[in-house]
Amino acid sequence: MFVYRFTRLVVFDYVKTITCGEGGALITNNETYYKNADHYSDHGHDHVGTDRGAETHPFLGYNFRISELNAAVGCAQVKRLDEFLDLQKKHYTIVREALEGIDGITFRRIPEGGVENYSFLNFFLPTEEKARKVHKALGAAGVDACFYWFDNNWHYYKKWQHLTNLTSLGKFPQEIIDGLPEYSKADFSKSDAWMGRNISSLIKLSWTPEQVEIRAKRMASTITEGLTN
Repeated sequence: MFVYRFTRLVVFDYVKTITCGEGGALITNNETYYKNADHYSDHGHDHVGTDRGAETHPFLGYNFRISELNAAVGCAQVKRLDEFLDLQKKHYTIVREALEGIDGITFRRIPEGGVENYSFLNFFLPTEEKARKVHKALGAAGVDACFYWFDNNWHYYKKWQHLTNLTSLGKFPQEIIDGLPEYSKADFSKSDAWMGRNISSLIKLSWTPEQVEIRAKRMASTITEGLTN
C-alpha cells in the first residue's frame, strides 16, 4: 500500500501566529527524517534509554534544542491556535474588503481546495514604480508593518550576495559546492516581475477592533491616492 510521506517545517519566531520567541519544529510521518532530526538537534544523541550519559551518537549533531521555558510558551499558545486563527482571519477580512474595490489592485489566487494564509495580506500594484511609490506613501501615513520584499535584504534573494557568492567564514567542502546550483547565474526574472509589484501587510493579533478599522481606511485612502496621482 502506498503511504504518502510529508514533511513540514514550522517557524516560531516573534512575528508568527504561534511564537516561542525563536526556533521551530519539524512535522513528518517519515520515521527516518524524524530520527535524524531528533538526533541532529541534540549533539547526535540517540535518546535510547533513560541514562543520557549512556546514549550513543550515530552521527555528529548540533545543539538546536529549544529551552523548557520557551517550549512552555509555545505549548500554551498551541491550545489557543483556533482562537488566534479566527481573530487573524477577521482582521485580514476587514483590511482586504477595504482594498478590494480599488482599481489597480490585484490579489494572489488561492488554488482550488486551498486556504488563505491570514497572517499576511499580499496584494499587487500595476507596476514596480507604483508599488514603490505606494509603499513609501504607506510608511509616511503611519501604516506600519507593510513590506516591500523586493528591496528587502532579508527576505528576497536579490540582495543575498552571501548565497550567490557562497561567502562563508569557513571553507565549503567541494562536494557541497558541486551539489549547489549556480545561483549567481540563475534567472529569477519571472519572480522579479511578481515581487517588484507586491506589497505585503502583516496581520497582527494584537490589534483592537478600532485599530483594524483605522488601518483599513488609511491603507485604502493612501493606496487610492498613490494610484491616481
